[in-house]
Amino acid sequence: MSSQSTIEETGFFKYAEENRFGMISMLLIFIGCLGGFTLSMGGLHSDATLIGLIVTTMATLSLMLAVQPMRYIIYAAGAALAVNIISLISLAF
Repeated sequence: MSSQSTIEETGFFKYAEENRFGMISMLLIFIGCLGGFTLSMGGLHSDATLIGLIVTTMATLSLMLAVQPMRYIIYAAGAALAVNIISLISLAF
């Protein structure tokens, strides 16, 4: 018996880990462009909005650069996507 425990990845995270380079390139373009678009549409008017956008977007990009497991990258990308969408909706009204 090995003293090291392993976590079996199944489903979407297993697919993402096997196709890491394709997933990272899509997320890099999508999250980077969406963050820039949100900032250009008025994200600079509020400090709280600016901090939320920068922290989530840069966390996602930093995890990609550090070659972390895809599970963490996808969770960070989801958080960045949620903050960007909420900011765009709040800036529209």
